[in-house]
Amino acid sequence: MVGVGREDMKREVGIALSLSDTFAWDFWMAGVYKLVGDLAQTTSPLVTRQIIIFVQESYNANRAGEEMPSIGRGVGFAVLLFFMQM
Repeated sequence: MVGVGREDMKREVGIALSLSDTFAWDFWMAGVYKLVGDLAQTTSPLVTRQIIIFVQESYNANRAGEEMPSIGRGVGFAVLLFFMQM
């Protein structure tokens, strides 16, 4: 509990608020970059799985003589995975 039980009634500031007051823009942008990086790292296996599914669908369609799925979807997944790994 912040500030409870102190005789001088001064507010105890946490480390996050102190860093925010000191580095404002840089501190919050670092937090945003961290969040985006963590999300990219978490979801990259899902994109990899979609690439594998796309390749399997293309292979099966080719063997069956059916129309193959659009290559744009596969290229889009590959480009997305590339940028997620940067």
